[in-house]
Amino acid sequence: MLSSGMERRGRRSRLFAIGFLIAFLTLPALLLGPGGCAKRRPLSILLITLDTTRADYLGCYEGQPAHTPTLDSLAAAGFRFTQAITPVPITLPAHASVMTGLNPTRHGVRDNGAFHLSPSIPVLADQLQKNGYQTRAFISAFVLARQFGLDRGFDEYDDALYNERSGFRTNRAALRWADRLDASRPYFLWPHYCEPHAPYHPALRFRALNGLTPYAQEVAAADAAAGELLRTLRAKGLLKNTMIVAVGDHGEGLGAHGEDEHGIFIYDESVRVPLLINLPKGAGKKVIESPVSLIDLAPTLLDVAGLPPLVGIEGVSLMPLIKGTAYSPRPSEYRETFCPEYNYDHARCRQCEHRAGSTSERPRPSCTIWRGTRGRRAILTQNSRTRPGPSPSGSTGTSPLSRRPHPGRARCRRRISSV
Repeated sequence: MLSSGMERRGRRSRLFAIGFLIAFLTLPALLLGPGGCAKRRPLSILLITLDTTRADYLGCYEGQPAHTPTLDSLAAAGFRFTQAITPVPITLPAHASVMTGLNPTRHGVRDNGAFHLSPSIPVLADQLQKNGYQTRAFISAFVLARQFGLDRGFDEYDDALYNERSGFRTNRAALRWADRLDASRPYFLWPHYCEPHAPYHPALRFRALNGLTPYAQEVAAADAAAGELLRTLRAKGLLKNTMIVAVGDHGEGLGAHGEDEHGIFIYDESVRVPLLINLPKGAGKKVIESPVSLIDLAPTLLDVAGLPPLVGIEGVSLMPLIKGTAYSPRPSEYRETFCPEYNYDHARCRQCEHRAGSTSERPRPSCTIWRGTRGRRAILTQNSRTRPGPSPSGSTGTSPLSRRPHPGRARCRRRISSV
């Protein structure tokens, strides 16, 4: 009896050992995908675009006096790009470059209000949507309304505004959607904040920030709106597996080179923008000084999502820079503005900045500034180009509106001019 009991216990031990060995050998196969790589849920993506935001008005860029604790914390915990530029200092064309990975020469959107992004051009949101992402956009200014073509690929494109709305109102719409979010699927969320755009009328609590200009106070307001959104999403557990990108669409002249706002010239004050990237789970932090452009965002986000780049894209993924692996920069960076030609019958400005120098097309002789009796400034050039046909302002010249009409164009122009 004793011998048979010992034999049974021995058989059970052998069976247990064999079962443990089988489980040990098959567990990796259960965790690996068909290609032998571990299956992981794609990162969600939060893309925050900051309208009219100069890099040197963020504290982390150590330029002008600033109050931007939210963006500074993203920079401290992630990757800060010191030489990021926009290819065009105008809101709609700049965002078109973000969503397509193309310069304006390729996507064809050269100004606000008069252009529509062609449905034939592949866009970031569409690629993400087709691969299972929940896609939502919440914009704060009419110049990005759905009628201009950036809504393609979004499950919801919230442009419920007349001219513009505060970032906090935009947040309310975004957070209502967050309550309905399917937690089992990744998301692509794009909130756009417009506070720093002229005219500068900061709310009372931001006017109380002593030592800041009205423009810097508006940048502080955009930072506060971004902070509110991030805190709420984090409290809901929606940032655990999320890549956060905060980027300016263009800068602001603020009097430099005779330009108070933006769109006329392509100096650094108007085209250098902040770019901050924060990856989950403490993926590292670094200051990156390589020149990059807004056209690099779409390929970067698709790279993070594990998806191929858009067809015909000009931008490149920034993940090699972030990971510290081999990176081949473009030989040059492009910037332009056609706003003077389309709106004021003055010369366009274009520049291709090479590593060893730059090639520029700009007004000659240099522009002069004339101040009228009401204090308004006009840009005058001796080689202003005139063309046959009436322009929207009544002077001679062909406008983009006459070349590319869209429904309600007169109403659009009135709304844009009042922003």
